[in-house]
Amino acid sequence: MSSNSLKFASILLLSLSHTLYAKDSKDTKNSFFEDSYILKGLFYEDIQDYKKSSDIFLYLYQKTKKVEYLQAALSVAVDGNSIDNKLLMVVKDYINHSKESKIKNKFARWLAKYYLSHNQQEQFNEIANRYLSNKDKEYILKYQYYKYLKSKDYKNAYKILQEIHKISKDPWVMLEEAKFLYYHLNQKDKAKEILKHYFETHKWIDIYTDDFFLALAKIYKQENDIDNLIKLYKELYTTKYKTKAILQHILGLYIKYHKNLDDFISFIKTLKDKKDTKHLDELLYIAYKEKRDIKNALYIADKLYKSTQDPKWLAQKAILLYEDAKANNKITPEFLKHFSNIFNKAINDGAKDSLYLNYYGYTLIDHNLNIKKGLKLVREALKQKPNSFYYLDSLAWGLYKEGKCKEAKEVMDRVEKLGGLKEDEIKEHKIIIDKCINSRKDK
Repeated sequence: MSSNSLKFASILLLSLSHTLYAKDSKDTKNSFFEDSYILKGLFYEDIQDYKKSSDIFLYLYQKTKKVEYLQAALSVAVDGNSIDNKLLMVVKDYINHSKESKIKNKFARWLAKYYLSHNQQEQFNEIANRYLSNKDKEYILKYQYYKYLKSKDYKNAYKILQEIHKISKDPWVMLEEAKFLYYHLNQKDKAKEILKHYFETHKWIDIYTDDFFLALAKIYKQENDIDNLIKLYKELYTTKYKTKAILQHILGLYIKYHKNLDDFISFIKTLKDKKDTKHLDELLYIAYKEKRDIKNALYIADKLYKSTQDPKWLAQKAILLYEDAKANNKITPEFLKHFSNIFNKAINDGAKDSLYLNYYGYTLIDHNLNIKKGLKLVREALKQKPNSFYYLDSLAWGLYKEGKCKEAKEVMDRVEKLGGLKEDEIKEHKIIIDKCINSRKDK
């Protein structure tokens, strides 16, 4: 069963989604809800699925009425040119009813840009005449700017942008200038300096810093400048948004791009958020596991188990011990007995997540410790995730060990249909089961 050879991070990150913030308070549940969806939104933006990312932030806005999420939904949709009628209606409704003139004007500018870029002159005029009439000259210039930009007349577009800069203190002008310098005039260093300076000098007081942050983060991502991208997210966390989602995203960047996890660990240790030491410890645990620092990972797991009495941490400890012993060829009968004792207690005390049931069940099967019990655990895991080809592979392997080659072959056929044969260990299981069928004539 190839889940024994999965990377540690995938095991923990999946399991954390069930129990990471499990408390009774309403605020904690709301925080978990928001953080989960923020992570999804960031993930889809990271893979450039702007429509899904925008939809998630729009959903967050509709659930929480926090305008920051509507800003994020619209900003991502504009970047991905994926604004749909549903988002337009929500933004228009906000503009029509909100008393927050600064944000209202910001949304109006976004919509004006959208309408103009889609050659919807009537809608553009409606927005401009209704909301932008106090800055006629500025918005006439902006109209010309977008007209030149759309026709790719970058020389004249930049001249107009400079004229706007002379009469407007709107941070939008500075943001647009930085983007223009970067994407059209190849003055990349100057553009980044503009974005960095504004973000660093306004991050505590200005709603526009989010736009500067996103523009700079996008550039760092495009340039594969992950060190500066990580630095930027750290600054965002320490100075503006102290959310779990940001820290998890930072850790994800370290893992995805194989950065030095000691740097992340040091950063987490410097945080003085005593209200949330549990979450910080959980992040440290993932980092230690990724860097194969078994001693410290075990220390954190024991600490979390003592402080929470959550049996999940016993299961995590058992998995960690097993993977370490396997990597060092130290799996002995004595070790397996110790491993089983820990895992039995974890499951008996309530660690019923499918990941743990399948992991322990497969181990019992693979080492011929208790095939019957192993199959029972795997079947329990399959009740939670019936189409997991990892779990089905465990079932097929257990049936094979019981001599039920025909049943094992039927299950393995399902694994193949689900795409499981990309895993080397599952391929080996299939070959062995096929040989059993051929040699025993469907016994």
